[in-house]
Amino acid sequence: VHDGGQTESTSFTLTVLRPASSTFGTGFEPIEGYSLGDLNSQDGWSVDFGTASVQTNIIYSGAQAAQISPGSAVSRAFSSGAQIVSFSAYMQAVTSAPPDIPTTANAAVLYLDATTGLTCLDGDGNGSGSWVGTGLHPAPGTWFRLDIALDFTAKTWNCSVNGSLAATNMHFQGTNIVAFGYLAVNSPANGSTLLDAITITNTL
Repeated sequence: VHDGGQTESTSFTLTVLRPASSTFGTGFEPIEGYSLGDLNSQDGWSVDFGTASVQTNIIYSGAQAAQISPGSAVSRAFSSGAQIVSFSAYMQAVTSAPPDIPTTANAAVLYLDATTGLTCLDGDGNGSGSWVGTGLHPAPGTWFRLDIALDFTAKTWNCSVNGSLAATNMHFQGTNIVAFGYLAVNSPANGSTLLDAITITNTL
C-alpha cells in the first residue's frame, strides 16, 4: 500500500497511507462497472506509472482480476474517519530486494523478500522505520490472502497471510497519520502483481 509520488518500483510493495465511507469491495467484475483493458480511471483507480489492466487470464474468483505489469504501480484514494480499518485482498506477487523506505510517512508498507518472506515496515513515528521479516512465504504463482488491520488511535497495525498471523504491533511510519485514505500497489521489475476480491471495512 504507496504514496503516488514515487516514480519507480524495485519490488512488490503494498502501502496503506494516511488521510475513509463504510465498506469498499471489488473483484474488478463487469457487474461493478469494470471493462477489460487499461485499469486507469476505472472506479477511481490510477495507474501511476507503467501499465495495469483488467484481464481474464489469471483470476481468483469471478471472471476478472487486475494485473499490474512489471515495474508498474497503481493507487486508489479513499476517505474515512474510522479509527479501525481492515483491508483484505487475494494476490499473487514475486519476491525482490528491499525497496527504499518511502519518504512520505505511511501507515503500513509491505513487500515480499526471498529470504524473510512477507516483510513489514515497523515505523518509528518520525517518517522512517525498519524492515521486519515474518518468515511466511506465499508460494510463487498461487493466490494468497493478505489481511491488514490498522488502528489509527494506537498508530499500529497487524497483518495475516492465508489466515495465519504474520506480524503484530507494527507501528505507523508517521504519528501524524489520522485516517485511512490511500492504497497503492507496486510491481517489481521482475514480475507482475495480481489483485482480486478486495475488501476494505471501516469500524468507528
